[in-house]
Amino acid sequence: MAARIGLNTREAAGGSAPLDLVAIGIISVLGLYTVIDAAVLRVAAGQRIIYAGIAGIVAASVLLGWMRIRLPRPVAASLVVWMLLLIAWLLPVLGSEQVYPGYVAGDFASMAMPALFLLAAYAVPDMYRNPWYLGLLAGWLLMAMVAGMLLGTGWGGRFEPPHNLLVVLLWFGVFAGGRGIRWLCGGLLVVVLLLAFQSGARTVVVLWFAGLAYLLALRWPVRHLVVAAVPLGAVIVLFAGAALQQALLDTLAQSRFRQNIEGEADVSLISRFNEAADIAAIVTEESSALQIVLGRGHGATFRPERSFPMHNFTVHGLVHHIHITPVMLLYRYGLLGIAVYVALIAFLVRRFFAERRHTRSRGQLPHSAVFTFAMVLYVADSLLRNPLVDPLLSWVLAGFLAYALSSRRQGSTIRVSRPSAAGTPA
Repeated sequence: MAARIGLNTREAAGGSAPLDLVAIGIISVLGLYTVIDAAVLRVAAGQRIIYAGIAGIVAASVLLGWMRIRLPRPVAASLVVWMLLLIAWLLPVLGSEQVYPGYVAGDFASMAMPALFLLAAYAVPDMYRNPWYLGLLAGWLLMAMVAGMLLGTGWGGRFEPPHNLLVVLLWFGVFAGGRGIRWLCGGLLVVVLLLAFQSGARTVVVLWFAGLAYLLALRWPVRHLVVAAVPLGAVIVLFAGAALQQALLDTLAQSRFRQNIEGEADVSLISRFNEAADIAAIVTEESSALQIVLGRGHGATFRPERSFPMHNFTVHGLVHHIHITPVMLLYRYGLLGIAVYVALIAFLVRRFFAERRHTRSRGQLPHSAVFTFAMVLYVADSLLRNPLVDPLLSWVLAGFLAYALSSRRQGSTIRVSRPSAAGTPA
């Protein structure tokens, strides 16, 4: 029987088959969303329908497992505070000159979804504590990768890159799986890196290497990292430096990294920084004290001066989408939103060191580290784009909080496990 992770302190050792089916349904609908998102570059009505379906299925799972839910005090307090903030961020909308109900509803839903998933973590705990469901999700993400490559080709031959969470799950397979799993995940990681280059997604390429560095830092002592890095770097420079450098430059020259290595202006980055400058000007020059603290609320739009995202304009010449997450939080949710973001980063740092101690003392990666690792990459990703609209972020964030807020232990170690007939991990 798998070790329990403390998600439900009153849960019996046995499980429930219907709840296992619900967990499979939740994972599958999340996977279906990623497949459609990869195959269709622009936001389509079908994506919104599936997003609503995800919310409906998660809400149904909470209702089905309502009698099993026993929230620890930190979790209950966090949910109450978050719901009060979500309601408070509706108030600025009342004073807005131009309100777009679709934007308001979309922002509210994306910010409320983590809370819904957190409740589901206590109604369907196996969804987060059984590694079999991670394998199921990885299968869906692989299908999304193939769908993006074959069907999602758009502007300039670009297509949707492999999902960030796929990088996380494959790296964990390399570090924590059996021999066969390690070889399989390692081969798939090479494919993911190549497709990330081909898709033009620089962020995924950076996160691919960041994931390797994170897991090495999680498992190895600092002296081992230094001892391994110095001679390896010296060998590469002395014996293969010139050849590898030329090969790397040739590869980058055929990708979206070309602008960076040739010293040209990166239009994509510049447009995002101009967007941030627009927001900074509005916050510092046009905002009241209350708007600085509370923000402008769900669905808030702005009129660009330096940035000109033509495909994001409304009929009134306003823009809703803001790429850089901290900038978006400051504009819509004020200093309160920034405080939540900073607190999450501090919490991630604390969890990293706790899981590092656990890993080095027991020689195995804790199950909770999957969600901490994924959140670290999501936060890194958020520095240049807004991943809050991704329902998988809500699922990961809920798993991270469920482990971090309700369990003094790090959780069971990563291992292959299938649900038994009774619905519990074998």
